[in-house]
Amino acid sequence: MDRFDWLRFKLLRNHRVSITRRVRNPIFLVLLVTVAAIASGVHLLFPTASAQNQPVAQQSLTKQRPESSDIPEGGQARPPRDPKGPGTPGGGQARPAPRNPRGPGVPGGGNLYEDILNQLREQNRIGVRGGNLCAIAPPARLMGTGNAIWHDRPLFIWQGAAVRIELLASPSEEVLWSKNLTPNDTTAVYEGEPLPAGQRYEWRLYRSDKDFEVILFRILPKEERDRITAELNQLQTQGATAEEIALQQANYFAKKRLWADALQEIYSVPNPSEQLKQLGQEITTYLCR
Repeated sequence: MDRFDWLRFKLLRNHRVSITRRVRNPIFLVLLVTVAAIASGVHLLFPTASAQNQPVAQQSLTKQRPESSDIPEGGQARPPRDPKGPGTPGGGQARPAPRNPRGPGVPGGGNLYEDILNQLREQNRIGVRGGNLCAIAPPARLMGTGNAIWHDRPLFIWQGAAVRIELLASPSEEVLWSKNLTPNDTTAVYEGEPLPAGQRYEWRLYRSDKDFEVILFRILPKEERDRITAELNQLQTQGATAEEIALQQANYFAKKRLWADALQEIYSVPNPSEQLKQLGQEITTYLCR
């Protein structure tokens, strides 16, 4: 009970008898109501001011109090976390993103360099070697792969010194194309008209004018070539580099055991990376050793 409540109590106690007697006196009644109103107004005024000040005090205490989540049980407040520290989401020395196990820079994933080599090692080689000369492709000389190729302008690949290369129709032995070589040449691209699908051919690699190797191959039938062409078009990825596209297509051909076509994709990339050069070298070395 505060002082105003005590005052009202005294007034009522001292006058509880006289109020009854004087209730008909209007002056006394007005005076009594006025005193009670003043006492009630003063009492309401001070609690209101106190209530207005209370949030300010609570707010100041809240600013000084550390967050409960930063205070361990029975311990001191933890120091604030370094937003630049390692392991902090969005923070500074973040760990590098894990390396893509499916290979960098290859749309759709795939460490295709290793994938292609692993597929090659699963097959037995039967490279055509005569002395220091090894004819590699087309076709790639592997057991069970046949001698068909998809490219109608084939790339000829060999190891060793040769002086001349010829392409002939089979079995007529009509010479369709020929090229003189230097001792450092190990590849030659057929530069004639596209070879008709389904036809058989042979190419000759000359050590000298009368000493040569003969290798037979054929172009896939039109229906199969068209189907492969459509599937290759689906491998095209917007924004991919020439090397990325070549790797995708080489891997496609490797899965179909069309190794001459896979090699042609690898060798056709302008300005190849060292990794791609090494891939082509490893394949040719494997086929001829």
